Amino acid sequence: MPQYFGKLPTTQQPWSRLGVVQSIQRHDRGVHFECGDPCLAITVLAPNLIRVRMAPTGEFMPRRSWAVTLDDAEWPVVPFEVRETESAVEIETEQMRVCIHRHQPCGIVCFDKAGRPFAQDADMGMGWRMGATAAWKQIETDEHFYGFGERTGLLDKLSERKTNWTVDALDYGSLTDEMYQAIHFLSPCVQTSATVSFATPPFGASSISVRNSQESGGWKRVAATWTITSSTVPTLNRSFAPTPS
Repeated sequence: MPQYFGKLPTTQQPWSRLGVVQSIQRHDRGVHFECGDPCLAITVLAPNLIRVRMAPTGEFMPRRSWAVTLDDAEWPVVPFEVRETESAVEIETEQMRVCIHRHQPCGIVCFDKAGRPFAQDADMGMGWRMGATAAWKQIETDEHFYGFGERTGLLDKLSERKTNWTVDALDYGSLTDEMYQAIHFLSPCVQTSATVSFATPPFGASSISVRNSQESGGWKRVAATWTITSSTVPTLNRSFAPTPS
C-alpha cells in the first residue's frame, strides 16, 4: 500500500517582491518595466496571448534549448497600444487588456474583450527568495483547475498542491503527487471566461498550490501559488490568454 508522510517543518526566508515601477521602455513586441534592481517584461505574442517574465536580479536567464514554447522573436509582431497614468500602465490589443499597477506591490490584472478580469494577481503578486520564485493569483468564484499532466485523484485540482517532478510510480493511489508525467501547464476555468497559464522553468522542480483559506464564518478562496525551485533564483515565466467569446 502507498505510504504518505508529512514534511518536517522548516524555517523559510521571507519573500522579496517587486517594488514601484520606476520607468518603462516600449518596444515592438511589448513593454519592459524597471522596478529598481528587479525588472518585469510583458511580451504580446498574439492578440489574445501575452507572456509575463520577472527577473529578480534584473537580468533574464538565457533561453534553454529544450524549452517547448516558441521564443518571443518567433511570433509575428502584433499591434498594441500603451496608455500610462499616474497609478498604472495599460497594454491593449484587439482581444485583451493588461493593467500593470505602478505602486508596490507591482501587480497585473488581465481583462478580456468584454472587460471581465482574469489572471488577477493576489496581494503578494510575484516574489522570490533563495532558490525559488513564485506568483500568486486570485481564485474566482466557481473557478476550477485542470491539467498538470498524468495525475490521480479528481479531475478538478482545486484545493490541492501539485509538484511537477516525474517519478516511476509503481505503487500509487488517489493521493499520489509525483507520477510518470508532470506537465507545467494548467487551465483555470470559470463560467464566464477562462485563462491558460503555463511555465517552462529553466531547471529544477516546480509546485502549484490551489488552496482555500479558512476565515471566521466560512471558507474563502484566496490564491493559486506557482513556485519554481532551483539551485539559483530562476526567471519567472508565465503566459495568459482569455477564452474566445
